[in-house]
Amino acid sequence: METLFRIVRVFASGRYPSETIADGLTIAQVRAWTNDPETSSRTAKGAEAVERTKLCGEWMDTYEPQSR
Repeated sequence: METLFRIVRVFASGRYPSETIADGLTIAQVRAWTNDPETSSRTAKGAEAVERTKLCGEWMDTYEPQSR
């Protein structure tokens, strides 16, 4: 059985809890997701991501195996 993963957004400040963004993804899907520049405050240029960074500080999307 293939391992599935979840995307988790983490915030560097510690003031905001991590949040699950997506789940039930394959390793190929999470790699594609995390290679997108819009999934990190350091590389994102979109309005929504820039606003999130202003509000929450540095953040990034990571992935982890889903427990069954």
